[in-house]
Amino acid sequence: MKNNEALTDTGLPAVGRVPWGSHFSIFYETKNDLLDILVPYFKAGLEQNELCLWIVGGHEFVTMKAAKEALAKGIPELEDFLKKGNIQILTHKQLFGTRGRQDPDTAIARVRRKTHLSNRPEQCGRNSRRCAIAPIRGNRAKRRLAAG
Repeated sequence: MKNNEALTDTGLPAVGRVPWGSHFSIFYETKNDLLDILVPYFKAGLEQNELCLWIVGGHEFVTMKAAKEALAKGIPELEDFLKKGNIQILTHKQLFGTRGRQDPDTAIARVRRKTHLSNRPEQCGRNSRRCAIAPIRGNRAKRRLAAG
């Protein structure tokens, strides 16, 4: 890391501060493990004026409702952030969407539109972006994404 490279707080003590644009994976076993990771992760992003995007799997143990409830417990201003678009929560179906088929190109285009990836973050009124995407179940979906 260069001396002048800015660091951002992940909200996760085990990860700490990382350079902008970093990517990392965290493994978890239970729904509570996942929520214990993602609530402070998104809270830190919102506190730093980052655009936050959480993609939840409609089939897995964290639903849209569970995600919003967990975030509301850890982030009292959640409704304001949701209304302003600072954080968005989508399901895989909303992201991939096309009649049950996994379409990586459609998903990437939708994420770009949601996060304004075609623009620099400061042009969107944000300092940066952070995203969490639930795993996709099923070998077929994994093969299509790996090939795409």
